[in-house]
Amino acid sequence: MRYSFMAAGLLSGLIITGLIVFHHPSAAVAAEAGAASKQSPQATQTPTARDASPARPVAGIAADRLGAWTDELAARARQLPPGLEADVLLRLAAALPGGDTVRIDRLLDRAGIAAAHAQRRLPGLATLAYVNDETADPLHRPFTAGLDTTHLMLRNAHQRGLQGAALADAWRALPRPEATTCTAHYADDPQPAFEAITAGAPPGEPLQQAWDARVATARRETEAAAALHALTKVPEATVPRMVPALVALLDRARGDDAAFALTSLSMAGDLPLVVARLDATAELQKRLNDAYIRYVTDHLAATRCESSTKGEHWLLEQRFMAGVEGTPDADTTVPAPDAHDHDASELRKAGFAVRQALVSTDGTPPVSAAATEAAVVALLDRSETALAQADDHDAEARMPRTVLHELAPVLESMPAGALRDRAFGLVRKAIVSRAIEQDDDLWWGDTLGLLRGMGAWPDGAQRLASLARDPDPRLSLYAQLGAAGLLAE
Repeated sequence: MRYSFMAAGLLSGLIITGLIVFHHPSAAVAAEAGAASKQSPQATQTPTARDASPARPVAGIAADRLGAWTDELAARARQLPPGLEADVLLRLAAALPGGDTVRIDRLLDRAGIAAAHAQRRLPGLATLAYVNDETADPLHRPFTAGLDTTHLMLRNAHQRGLQGAALADAWRALPRPEATTCTAHYADDPQPAFEAITAGAPPGEPLQQAWDARVATARRETEAAAALHALTKVPEATVPRMVPALVALLDRARGDDAAFALTSLSMAGDLPLVVARLDATAELQKRLNDAYIRYVTDHLAATRCESSTKGEHWLLEQRFMAGVEGTPDADTTVPAPDAHDHDASELRKAGFAVRQALVSTDGTPPVSAAATEAAVVALLDRSETALAQADDHDAEARMPRTVLHELAPVLESMPAGALRDRAFGLVRKAIVSRAIEQDDDLWWGDTLGLLRGMGAWPDGAQRLASLARDPDPRLSLYAQLGAAGLLAE
């Protein structure tokens, strides 16, 4: 089969060049949740006993006040969007001693209800329409931050110490991905769910049942990619029994070119790894390889998204397509600049100039105090203008996020004084801007980065204390968690 030969050629090339396979960093959370729940097939179906000591130290809170302090913050969390509420409750529950079971269970029950209503259902993997060679942007994240129903549910299950049937029920309840549009910024990423199942289910029948329950009803290309990757991780002896469900999934998953293009190269890297684990089963090797060839051939013959035919990804994928009749030419159209591109670029230049003035990187004396002050004032003026001009059309919060990402590092080394106070005020204004707050995951990721990074500021503790009194309910509550040491990774 001509196409089979071409696909095999690409697989060899990817192996030789050592192409890194697709893997979601936040899947580590899922793997931890699953690994922490490993059990023998005979284990009970009740939660494990919780440790009687606090999981994390709570700075500044006396032991006899910890319960009341937790209740107060949990009550305030009701003001937050559901995803943020769930995250706060999970952090509070993790801070309590294991013996406080009533309070912990109450917090985890509330967190479970809130998690189901989080703004994002699954973590997101950036599509080629959003992150690619032609539209490189430091603010475009390759992954969402992790404030989604899937991660929140996995954290909840981990903190409860679920086992057996209770853990299996939690896995079954994890959300399924939806189809991706050609213009979407992120595709639903089910890999953390697969990581949790394959890391947490005991080898043998429990793993097989959990796998079958997840894969038998899967229909999306991202699920096919996640399932294939999972088979590179499970015990090798279990792979032959798990492959038939994957073969059926590869024959079902159709119609989502954005997700196919996003995962096609990672699947090309994972396939030979799985095939090698079937070395003693030639018939299964052939079934898997044939299903994969059908999967690739059908997708390449279908209507492609514009973003699928651009850049380095397109050049690599062309190795699949060489000589295939009807293959479209690569689209070399360069997208029009965003309305905020120029302003963001100027802000980044101003931020770079300030960092050069404040920190000597080559051993030469820093620039004069007057030159440093002029650079700082220029950055603050541009930041103020950018925040004043932020509008409802800035769906990606480009301007406030650029201000935040340029000013926060500067505050690590800026001397005390009126300019530092002004810079901090602009950072605070950026993080509570409407543009950022409309995306819970975006706000959460940027806020955690800011609050964690304040530990490197000379006045970080004082600034954090001031944010804990902020009128914005999101920011003040998370600043309090940060001051208590509850925002650790």
